[in-house]
Amino acid sequence: MKRIKREKNPQRLARIENESPDAAAGFTIIELLVAMSIFVVVTTVAVGIFKNALRGERRLVSLMSVQSNISSALEEMAREVRGGYLFEATSSVFCASTMSFLSPTGQGTTTYALSGGGISRNGVQMTGADVKVDRLCFAVNQYDQNGRYNACSPWRITILASAEPAIQNPSSLIQPIPIQTTVSSRVLPKDMPPSLNANNCQ
Repeated sequence: MKRIKREKNPQRLARIENESPDAAAGFTIIELLVAMSIFVVVTTVAVGIFKNALRGERRLVSLMSVQSNISSALEEMAREVRGGYLFEATSSVFCASTMSFLSPTGQGTTTYALSGGGISRNGVQMTGADVKVDRLCFAVNQYDQNGRYNACSPWRITILASAEPAIQNPSSLIQPIPIQTTVSSRVLPKDMPPSLNANNCQ
């Protein structure tokens, strides 16, 4: 019969017991709680960063859409204003929300106005439904070199507008984007048809 050797060294016996499979079979409650806490913290931070990134991307897309839309509308207006004459934008304040003028292309009177939260041309909307125009302002002036009004001086039209997304997230409001341009008409008062040249500009 084989005799079993008993370990008499206490330190070696303790080391053998610690290396047994039962000693490394699982984690303690404290270890599990620490691991779960770290996981929750990391997950919360990651979700917050992801949400902020999505919010920032949507905000940027909205800003680009508004700026592109309103810039295209003003560019089209400026192109038509350069060929127009006999501008009318009467208002009791600095500028008016409606402007009318004649076009030399035979299209008759053209009218731009702020209508229904957008910019309209002869009653037809120019801006998209996803854009809300808060302000549209026309200032028509004819000043000579001395800064005095002269009916025979070239027309200069200043267009001011501000717009924002039509639908916004309450948690991330976008302030209206202002835009301004000044255009001079290429048609001088003296070049108008004689029937319209009431001031006999030469």
